[in-house]
Amino acid sequence: MNMATLKAGTVLYHGTDCDDFEEEFEGLNGPAWLSSSFDVASYFASRQGGWGGAKRIITYRLTEDVTLYEITSERAKLALADEFDLDFSGVEGMRDSVEQAGIPGWVVPGNFEQGDDILLVDTSVLDFIQTVPFVRKAA
Repeated sequence: MNMATLKAGTVLYHGTDCDDFEEEFEGLNGPAWLSSSFDVASYFASRQGGWGGAKRIITYRLTEDVTLYEITSERAKLALADEFDLDFSGVEGMRDSVEQAGIPGWVVPGNFEQGDDILLVDTSVLDFIQTVPFVRKAA
């Protein structure tokens, strides 16, 4: 299986409408989804059917190098699932099974048109930079 290393200093974004934490004072609970693309984070902040809180994009910087599994195809995803008994049937299943498997997470380059999709288990490697409100782009 391929691995990808995200270097210390890499800026990552997390889009959310969850009011369960104050990102400036509390860390992001992992496993958590992030992206190196502001636009991907904006997509997640804007989607309907979320938590119902303030829509925002949170910017973090990696404090150390992080090596993650790289999922570049459906075949690679299935191989990872088979090796570590991962549940890809839903968000909670993914989070729980990745944490239970003891793997650091994964990166899916180009999972969205706007960029990558990253699942990071150990979020203690994230340093909060800022939060910006989500603003819908004019059509």
